[in-house]
Amino acid sequence: MSRNVTTGRFEDFERARKVADGAIAHMRKRNIPATPDNYKVWFGFFSGGNPELNRTLKSMIDSDVEFKGQVNEEIFGQFFGDMAGVDKAEEWGQRIEEVAGKILTAVASTGKDTEDYGEALRSFSGNLSNLEDLEDVTAIKSLVAGVLNDTKSMATHMEDLRSQVTSSTDQITQLKQELETTRRDALTDGLTGVANRKCFDVTLKKAAAEADETNSPLSLILADLDHFKNFNDTHGHQVGDQVLRVVGRTLIECVKGQDTAARYGGEEFAVILPNTTVGSAATVAENIRRAVSSKKLRKKGQEGELGPITASFGVSSYVPGEDLKELIERADRALYEAKRYGRNRVMSEDGTALKQAG
Repeated sequence: MSRNVTTGRFEDFERARKVADGAIAHMRKRNIPATPDNYKVWFGFFSGGNPELNRTLKSMIDSDVEFKGQVNEEIFGQFFGDMAGVDKAEEWGQRIEEVAGKILTAVASTGKDTEDYGEALRSFSGNLSNLEDLEDVTAIKSLVAGVLNDTKSMATHMEDLRSQVTSSTDQITQLKQELETTRRDALTDGLTGVANRKCFDVTLKKAAAEADETNSPLSLILADLDHFKNFNDTHGHQVGDQVLRVVGRTLIECVKGQDTAARYGGEEFAVILPNTTVGSAATVAENIRRAVSSKKLRKKGQEGELGPITASFGVSSYVPGEDLKELIERADRALYEAKRYGRNRVMSEDGTALKQAG
């Protein structure tokens, strides 16, 4: 029995070593900085344990994306950001706890001062009542002076409390603003400005749950930029990033209300459309297609246009209770049918093209 266990451990070790060697060799080949976060991403890729991670990275590799800076951060945040979120939550918790502690300490201290001040007033009243000769000016002055001193001390403590509470309130307001910014950044794709993949996953899940509960329609659009790899190879990655930003802005302009536009991965985008039939979703996709293809792109410092930006679109409709992977797969198949029929067009899951390219 022990021999089998040892053999199993050796096989696990050997597999882990091979995965690690593959990840390190790949990072070295593509000049990816050997940070713990980057290593975790590529170890996950070579281990094959996360199909979505592999699909996204393969698409990016096929498009010859350079894995630098923000690109690496976005990949890690998309697929391994949960623990980062836990760490961030703990950090916010500690900071808020520190501010709350300051307020409580100040209030507790002032509470003790108020109690002491009340006791001083009661003592003054008692001492005044016990004076046999109220014409004893010296004794009265002494009692009044004591109360005045206590009153000044109390006023000072109250001013300190006001100052501390004001400062702590300002800190809490700042924390709330920073927290909102962090929350927004965590759900936004840094390059394009639309929702990121994590936001897409959460939003689609919520939309499906609402569709099940209200028996309302839900549709999905997947879009993929046409010939993006060739565009990158011809004009360079900076121009490729410019293309992605233009598409992101176009989606923001075209997608309104309760609909959500997101970067699905690489040069792929998605739009979630609650309360929308597949026919209406196809119309939205066509509007986006026309808007994207109308954009004029120029390279800085050069005359003339770089050529049209076009995209192919696939549209599917949610079937109540189904696995969301099936909804995505149907939209994906429709997307690739659109590419097969010539690109720059919208194709629904039933195999019909809404419009010809143009």
